Amino acid sequence: MDRLLKSPAKQRGRDFAVMLASLADLGYVVEWRVVNAADYGMPQRRRRVFFLGYHTSTESGRKVTGSKKKPELLLQEGIFAKGFPAHTKNDRAPTFTLEGDLADITERFNNGASRGTSPFGNAGIMIGRQVFTMTVEAEHTGASTTLGDILLPEKDVPAEFFIPDGRQKDWAYLKGSKKEKRTNKTSGFAYNYAGRRDGLSGRIGQGRTHDHHRRRRYCAFTFQACDTDQEGPTAAFGPCGVGAPEHVPPTATPQGPRTAEGLSSWATPW
Repeated sequence: MDRLLKSPAKQRGRDFAVMLASLADLGYVVEWRVVNAADYGMPQRRRRVFFLGYHTSTESGRKVTGSKKKPELLLQEGIFAKGFPAHTKNDRAPTFTLEGDLADITERFNNGASRGTSPFGNAGIMIGRQVFTMTVEAEHTGASTTLGDILLPEKDVPAEFFIPDGRQKDWAYLKGSKKEKRTNKTSGFAYNYAGRRDGLSGRIGQGRTHDHHRRRRYCAFTFQACDTDQEGPTAAFGPCGVGAPEHVPPTATPQGPRTAEGLSSWATPW
């Protein structure tokens, strides 16, 4: 999530700084970019932080380490710059150094008067614990797709993807908030169980689904969260929550891929 750059609230950017310092100590040069899928033509707003690491022992790592033009790496020459074109209103890349061991960074990073503002922009590169960062805006001139372009009309949705009337009460219970006594079947231990509802609960039988659009009683294929920007994993399910992801028609779900295919070295969405 892009919120990673700002966590925790009382020490903005500390967690991200610890991650970068850890990778630097392992010999990696790290470039990052916050990418919003919607900015590059995808049919949903999904912001993720992507890391791209080059070990300093590799040719790519040595090339990046030897570059003296950090803004050009972020805006023109780097893999992110070529794959996800962007620009900035200020070509200057603020720099700072991650000092101390990981315990020191955890305790002291951004722990002063500016602790409420993260020093990390949505793009940057770290070389030997030296951080260069800036805020960029996406440049996309290609085709764009909206959610309405890919959702099937309700009349075309197969019947097995609707929650039967007789099962709506069961779904509301399973997906709703709970506060109840339970007993472990093996040990007999009794305990109080509490769980919050997810994005689907409260909408079953109300003519709304997890994507905040229409589709009356439509089975939520990805009912981990209403908001596609919500933190946490996305789980895909087949008809009425049963089965594997391959049972889900590709045109019926608004959820997009969470991988960074085609990037060299290693890259991962956070």
